[in-house]
Amino acid sequence: MALQIALMLCLVSGEVDPKVVADRIEAATTARDLMLEYEGTFSFPGEEPGGEAGFGEGGLAEKYVGLYATILGKADWSDVFDTTAKTGQTTRHTVLRDGDRLVNQTYVYRDEDHRKRVEKASWSAMLLSPTFGQLHLAPILVAELRALNYLAVEQEPDIIDGHECERFTIRTRNPPPEVAERRPSESYWVDMKRGGQVIRKEHSLRDRVIRRAMIELAEFKDPAGNGVWVPISGRIEAYSESGETINLHLYKVFPESVRVNQGLRVADLSVGYKPGAIRSEAMRKAIRDLPKTPKPAPAKSLAEMEAELKAKLAVVESEATERRVEPEPARGIFGVLGWAPVALISIAGLALVGIWIARRMQA
Repeated sequence: MALQIALMLCLVSGEVDPKVVADRIEAATTARDLMLEYEGTFSFPGEEPGGEAGFGEGGLAEKYVGLYATILGKADWSDVFDTTAKTGQTTRHTVLRDGDRLVNQTYVYRDEDHRKRVEKASWSAMLLSPTFGQLHLAPILVAELRALNYLAVEQEPDIIDGHECERFTIRTRNPPPEVAERRPSESYWVDMKRGGQVIRKEHSLRDRVIRRAMIELAEFKDPAGNGVWVPISGRIEAYSESGETINLHLYKVFPESVRVNQGLRVADLSVGYKPGAIRSEAMRKAIRDLPKTPKPAPAKSLAEMEAELKAKLAVVESEATERRVEPEPARGIFGVLGWAPVALISIAGLALVGIWIARRMQA
């Protein structure tokens, strides 16, 4: 009975319990696990091509292709190839989050010599990378509602593109003065009838929208034949004070790549993709084109090492003979120049002894 009352209260406008909202969204969710591949662009509309920033047509700054996968309430995986319009350099961001734990975070790129580098990525680089998680917002919203105890959530019904949905506006309860003055808020429009998917999100300051995400959904069949609604395309716009678009992210999913409720495991979320896991040609090409790690030189055999040392020893002995024919004044007790051949011969001799010992041990 208590749960029924809570659900009834959620159907009217006003402040609601964040955890009750999280329960409702999860109950409506039909995509228990999801994997898809996508492409997109990041641009600055109105900017002229070229110039110091090196924009492409339409203010194009970057284009990207990626794979996104999530297991509801457990883990999510992002693998994004991002190419800049100015240099053509391709960057690969990968991240696996297992619960609250960051398991893997890699930053792969081409340097000036077009070699592959692998480094730990900064959080800022990861958060700014064009992961599809910026459009698949329901898991993020649920996690936020469950984890943060200082949120005030208001709810009201709304209609977006003819679809009934519920708008949840989130603010910080009792914020400090510097935060209260800016009046930050986030609003999510959730379509409970289409799998609890978020179809719009707005970030506002002082009641002015500064960023908006708009998401289109499409229905796919899972292995059991059930219809499951999934984000299929979207746009994220940032706005100036006058309301003009400053920058724009566009996303488009490859429909043939969508897999839903396939029983994904955390072990499946890595760059070690199984045969057939990558379904779009764009993603396959991105993986092929990324520079490969150079193979290490094969270890030298004992015979090769012995031959090299003998050759060096012959050179040193030849130089020592020349010095005995044309001696130079000694420096110090033995002479600096007189010491060098002796030292090198000794080192080479010790190395040959080491090779002899190794051969004896192998026998």
